[in-house]
Amino acid sequence: MTDWELHTKAQADEIAAKKRQLAKALGERDELHQKYQVARNSLGNQATTITKQTTTIDQAITLPQRPRKKDH
Repeated sequence: MTDWELHTKAQADEIAAKKRQLAKALGERDELHQKYQVARNSLGNQATTITKQTTTIDQAITLPQRPRKKDH
């Protein structure tokens, strides 16, 4: 083999290795993005629940007090 053929083979091997690294990194990125979306949706749902609970509590606090029945 000539120096040029060895150099080209080394470059081809390096390109193949970089392609594998890129594919792995893209897979990890997609997995992290999916986890982010799940966490974001969960936080949104929890925020909605907390808002509803807060509204209910505020309404309960501001309700006029009913007179208590006296025991006979």
